[in-house]
Amino acid sequence: MLIHELCKACGLTKKAVNYYLEQGLLKAEKEANGYRRFAEQDVQTLKEITLLRKLGAGIADIRRILSAEDRGAALAEFGREVARQRAQLEAREEVLARWQSRPADTEAVWRYAAGLLGEPAALKERIALAFPGPYGSFLALHFGPFLNAAVVTDDQRAAYESIVEYLDEAEWKGMPLELERELEQALGFADADKLAGILEETKRRINDIDGFLRDEQNREQVRDYLEFRLSPEYETSPAKRLNELLRDFQQASGYRERFIANLRRLSPDYDAYVKRMAEADSKLLEAFPEAGRLNE
Repeated sequence: MLIHELCKACGLTKKAVNYYLEQGLLKAEKEANGYRRFAEQDVQTLKEITLLRKLGAGIADIRRILSAEDRGAALAEFGREVARQRAQLEAREEVLARWQSRPADTEAVWRYAAGLLGEPAALKERIALAFPGPYGSFLALHFGPFLNAAVVTDDQRAAYESIVEYLDEAEWKGMPLELERELEQALGFADADKLAGILEETKRRINDIDGFLRDEQNREQVRDYLEFRLSPEYETSPAKRLNELLRDFQQASGYRERFIANLRRLSPDYDAYVKRMAEADSKLLEAFPEAGRLNE
């Protein structure tokens, strides 16, 4: 079909089609008479481009999604980016609403904005960008609640700069598609609210580890997990390969020494969480000594 037929089929102007041709999102065969001829598939491609543009995708996003081997995974990553942008917008709206209700109290609003929009809050975006894909989204969701305090002391400033340096230097090469799906399935990435709920439930259990261990159903779940982790089945599972990939990356990049240690300096809330987690691990190991074999 010729360009005017393509435009009619897609509801686009010639200018728009030419722009997508220039950007390499669309290709056309040029005939001897100079006319460009398009295939039926180009109609589908243009409808996909139009849909992505309506969803707010930029040219780089569209190029990545259209060329992806796994279209679903690429769309899921774009969805996570949209969610991050929405969270940023909601935070700005929240600060603005507070300022509108208290226009003369600039100092209080400034302190409030420092928590939601200041440097620590910006780390959530940096984390997601440093580790593209579900791993970065998980880290941003996990650490996000601990990044709501303003940078006040010189030690916090030094810790913040060290974290930024680590995120800039970390060479995350991603993970094989099979392992990426394993992580998404394990953590429930299909539903952001579900994932957030899982993280909150984990923190609740850590805060009340004694109550958790008193519940026989919880103890049974722990026994089932340990049985799987110590089984021959685990040795050949995607879960083990995923665990090894993340472990090797963290060791090579200095994740604990450069990222975790400095995050504890930056965020008193996170430091307290790590201490509670260490106490919970100690009590869990006391209740289930076989858990010590996981680190062998």
